[in-house]
Amino acid sequence: MQKKEFNVKRTVARVNNPKNTVILRRLGVDIVVSSTENLARILEREVETAAIRQVLSLAGGTATLVEIQIPSPFKYHGKSLSQIPISQDAVIISITRSGELLIPRGNTLLCEGDKVLCVARDEAMHQLTLDWGLNTN
Repeated sequence: MQKKEFNVKRTVARVNNPKNTVILRRLGVDIVVSSTENLARILEREVETAAIRQVLSLAGGTATLVEIQIPSPFKYHGKSLSQIPISQDAVIISITRSGELLIPRGNTLLCEGDKVLCVARDEAMHQLTLDWGLNTN
């Protein structure tokens, strides 16, 4: 590529077909942006469930910080966090209950109406929505 010839430190390319991402990386492009994949990720997060609101995208879109509104009914209402399925790739950062901020521990109970702040890799977040019964699709 012309990168070395023109002494370019960083190259960026945009692809329409996500399959071309691997090819461009092999050719030496430093950053490959797939508009299709980015849009798909955004749409997936927006429509996955009304109980989850994305606060921040992290690590190039591979993880996210979300606020989860615990619905009523909730199958784990009154259970401690240690009794609830949570992936190793997800962390409950805080719980807001009746306007009071709680820093969660394993024995902290999760209740209907709680607002949970959680950071997780995308796969773990998807699994959490399934495990907790939050997926409305």
